[in-house]
Amino acid sequence: MYKRQGQDVQAGKLIACIDKTLLNSGIIKDSTRNTTVKTRVVAQGQQIVRVDCETIERVNDLISGEILKLVEQTIKNTDVLLLSDYGKGVLHPALCRTLIELGRTNSMPVVVDPKGDCYEKYRGASIITPNTDESLRAVAETPNESHSVETVGSLLQKQLPDTAIAITRGERGISLFEDNEITHLPTAAQEVFDVTGAGDSVVAGLSAALACGNTIKDSIVFAN
Repeated sequence: MYKRQGQDVQAGKLIACIDKTLLNSGIIKDSTRNTTVKTRVVAQGQQIVRVDCETIERVNDLISGEILKLVEQTIKNTDVLLLSDYGKGVLHPALCRTLIELGRTNSMPVVVDPKGDCYEKYRGASIITPNTDESLRAVAETPNESHSVETVGSLLQKQLPDTAIAITRGERGISLFEDNEITHLPTAAQEVFDVTGAGDSVVAGLSAALACGNTIKDSIVFAN
């Protein structure tokens, strides 16, 4: 049984790991939530199933205010703003829009790893990076092979006209939609033990490259 105070055993382990990185973690504790725990069942080196114990309700206004205050305090010493949305109720529409506007006001790239089926809350971001299934859901289509990535990318561009769209396609690479131009970047096939974290790696590489002053296209090439 978890203590619902943001102070459970898992929270302590997480904070201890972050402290070892010597980074300013900026952790905000929420007294109404437990720490997300993902339990993976593995057999003969392959993941069979994953069981998640988590809270996904929208964070309250107090926590939203603390998040915004933290970003406002640190953004002047920042080169890129990355919003990694896991659909856990933290990056709700109002907070998303405020954070994106804050990034734009400070003249920095805003990168979004999206979640859900409504991308309106990401309007104004520099670039979003949905995977194939996520992009299909965002344009209200059932994921299947009959939809071309060109069609889906164009529909997303109509929803977010000022935002570049990078659809990550697994072994097929990444398709970038920017300024009415489509660029397909193939990937060199690799034998992968576990794809967990692949999307996170893409947005991390993309954000790092943008922070160094590269263009969106060059940054996507690097991330790919």
